[in-house]
Amino acid sequence: MKNLKNVFSILVLAIMMVSSINVNAQKEQTSLTTSEVKTELIKGFAKFVESVRPFYKRGDSYDLFKRKVLLGTTNTRTALPTIPSEGEKMLKKAYDYLSKGLYYDQMVANGDYKTIAAAVLYVNNHAKSKNQKFTDSQALLFGDNILVNNPFDNGNRSGCKWWQLWCHLDSIFGDGNGDVIIDAIIDALIILLG
Repeated sequence: MKNLKNVFSILVLAIMMVSSINVNAQKEQTSLTTSEVKTELIKGFAKFVESVRPFYKRGDSYDLFKRKVLLGTTNTRTALPTIPSEGEKMLKKAYDYLSKGLYYDQMVANGDYKTIAAAVLYVNNHAKSKNQKFTDSQALLFGDNILVNNPFDNGNRSGCKWWQLWCHLDSIFGDGNGDVIIDAIIDALIILLG
């Protein structure tokens, strides 16, 4: 019986050591440099733009594009929701890229990380102030008026809904690293935008 207790103790200790090594390896794996964060944010913003591409039709005004994205209608009698400036800037920059006919690689070459960085900080600050998860606060960026079945949204290849900022970033930075990644992003953004 004493030997069984010793074996059990050694087994528990070994499991704890392996778990500790795995957690440390994950933290090291997600240690990102400011340059890496900047590059990945550029890609994340380009993915966001690609996700709103189905709402844009050549010749659309910004107001019409915004109505399609936020309301699922072109009816000008329907009031647009109030959205924070960070969300407005994301939609406007996306519209600008789409109206210029830019595609993913061209958007990445343009190198805009500040627009999405400001949006990430906005959502993160809101989430922390409300004691919420980042994913629970991201819809606020676009007026908390997210249509589940928008008739203009014919879907996109990334699997993310257009408004799921975290999903776009997670698909770039890698699935499953969640909070570790957001912390690295926030630290780098403070340096980049500071």
